[in-house]
Amino acid sequence: TGGLGLFSIRERIDSIGGRFEINSAAGKGCRLTMVVPAAVEPVPLLPAKSPSRPDGPREHSNKEESIRVLLADDHALFRDGIGRILNQEPDIEVVGYARDGREAIELARKLTPYVILMDINMPEVNGIEATRAICRESSTIRIIGLSMYEDEERSQAMLAAGAVGYKNKGCAAAELVSAIRSCVE
Repeated sequence: TGGLGLFSIRERIDSIGGRFEINSAAGKGCRLTMVVPAAVEPVPLLPAKSPSRPDGPREHSNKEESIRVLLADDHALFRDGIGRILNQEPDIEVVGYARDGREAIELARKLTPYVILMDINMPEVNGIEATRAICRESSTIRIIGLSMYEDEERSQAMLAAGAVGYKNKGCAAAELVSAIRSCVE
């Protein structure tokens, strides 16, 4: 109880460009090697405004068509890593970060993203309830459920709440980016 689990640790380290290796042998023990970037810039909960556009989002090569994304996950390392990956895409703009379901609902109202990446297991209000609430209020926001678990029950619960998709947190970054683009096309 309360632990992250080795899979979750690997997932979070991978998301910030690091490496996690496990080497074990019977009777010899186990060696865990974690390599993470020395300088990881923290991603703020609400993005700073661009100096070149004080009243708007950061610049993109095609800003009129950028996909506005809100990330909702209670693990800062995962949130920050996914945010960095998505902000490298020329047509995707991360507009906010929520630490729990209640904050996701508030930021959805305030920031009007096109897509929300919603973790299922969060404190306060879980991702399923937050998805249900957001979908009741807006028919234009697309929600993709995220979980480190692959069971069908969680996936079905997110889809029944109104999510348009469901991804395992262990999926490749390209798969997640593709899912974001697909749900707004």
